[in-house]
Amino acid sequence: MSKNDLNIHGIFPVPIAVAETGNEFDNEHQKLIRDTEYIINPYSSNGNRFDYDTSNSTHVLDTEDVPNIRNFILSHVNEYSKVLFGNTDELVFTQSWIMRHPEHQHMFTHRHTNSAISGSYYLQCTEEDANLNLHKDTKEGQIGLPVIRPTTIDSMINDFNCDVTTVPAITGKLILFPSWLQHSMGSGEMDPGRELTGTPDPSKYRYVLAFNTWWNHPIGVERNLNRL
Repeated sequence: MSKNDLNIHGIFPVPIAVAETGNEFDNEHQKLIRDTEYIINPYSSNGNRFDYDTSNSTHVLDTEDVPNIRNFILSHVNEYSKVLFGNTDELVFTQSWIMRHPEHQHMFTHRHTNSAISGSYYLQCTEEDANLNLHKDTKEGQIGLPVIRPTTIDSMINDFNCDVTTVPAITGKLILFPSWLQHSMGSGEMDPGRELTGTPDPSKYRYVLAFNTWWNHPIGVERNLNRL
């Protein structure tokens, strides 16, 4: 490398974590799908493509019925926490719930408050509409250049200038991310105002187990006046 070469470095990157179980826990997947009671989401919009149901319970992992899924997720959460936060303090589930989406339904862009690490674990999904979209946390003062279209200038898209990163999802995949990171779900190809017609096919429903976490003991330092 000569002294005139330009070197580009990534600083303050945001790590995400991905792990897969395949069909290893399929019996527990089906148990959660079969035995969970659902309620219509209060933010539902009366039958359009953004409707989804949520589990009546917001603590579905606080049970001994699905020990393999629980242990798999929690062990990876705590491994990921070492990288994300640089310490070995263990986290625990604060809430966990299941979202049931009929075919082609999406989830709006959002983030999780009062949580350290959040994630999605796919109990059942189809490849066409199960993507997880992670959105750049844009700040005021950014330069408003025209959007670069990957189909026309693919070589110019990189981790520094893209606004959204899409993580493909399959049944049995776990995706972990810091709870402050904005995210959405779905392929983004359906008209949000388009109404469902006919009877949805349950075999094509997307079932996603979502969760929040926090430390299981006080954090912070008393003398630094930031203890919680």
